[in-house]
This record gives sequence, structure tokens and C-alpha cells, in this order.
Amino acid sequence: MKTIRLHQLLSLGSQTLVPIMPHVIADNRAGYALALDVEGEYYEVVSENGEQLRFRTIEHLLDLLADVPEVVCAARLDFSRWYPTPEYA
Repeated sequence: MKTIRLHQLLSLGSQTLVPIMPHVIADNRAGYALALDVEGEYYEVVSENGEQLRFRTIEHLLDLLADVPEVVCAARLDFSRWYPTPEYA
């Protein structure tokens, strides 16, 4: 999977005319991560030091996406890494 840094994400919309589909990856231990699908090419959003960017809340992640109007307004949510806590299992 390719990577894209956060500052590049904010300028990606002006560089491409194709729709950008966000994928929100939920992990109850690590937080929320973001990946992008640009015409079948997947990009993992990383921090400036190259590590996968994590968000503590989904609201924080959605606020970031609101700043990139070229991103499609619907996101794919991936809860395959989300495990119930023992008291709710």
C-alpha cells in the first residue's frame, strides 16, 4: 500500500479530478486510521515521520475530512479490528 502524508492529503484534491473514497479503519486499541482509494490505488495516511496516523475519536477524523472537499462525502467504515470489551462481550 502506498502512503500519503497529512499535508499532501490537503493538497491531493487539487491534483486529481477523480473521486477520492475515504476508508475509516476502526481499532478499539489503537484508534481510528484513514486510508484513501483513488481509482483503485490505496493510500495509507501517515504522519510527518511516516507512521500510520491515528485519531482518538471518529469526530476528529471526520473534521479532517471536512477540510478536503474533494473527498467523497461517504466513507467506508472497516470494523474488522474492533473487538468488544470484555464487559460487553
